[in-house]
Amino acid sequence: MNIPDEMNCWSQFPAMVGYAAAHEALAEECMELAHAALKIARCLRGDNPVGSSVLNYRNALEEEYTDVVSCAIALGLKPNADVSTWKWERHKKRLEEMEGK
Repeated sequence: MNIPDEMNCWSQFPAMVGYAAAHEALAEECMELAHAALKIARCLRGDNPVGSSVLNYRNALEEEYTDVVSCAIALGLKPNADVSTWKWERHKKRLEEMEGK
């Protein structure tokens, strides 16, 4: 994941609002990201119509993802490649097991 250098301005956020508020902002942005992803899934499946196009919700998804990454930068969070790889292997194994049944 390539984070543009300009986004490092968010590292100042906790000093301005406090670490508790920065964590709350992350939680709120994660919820908004989840809602945007769910709306796209509903659009793609065609069930429970949400009243807009996948493209509109994709734009919202990207905005919310950017907000989550901004909060992660503020809190000094970084992806862990080892954990990600381990989780991918576990998930892949489960999917393969489901296909075999």
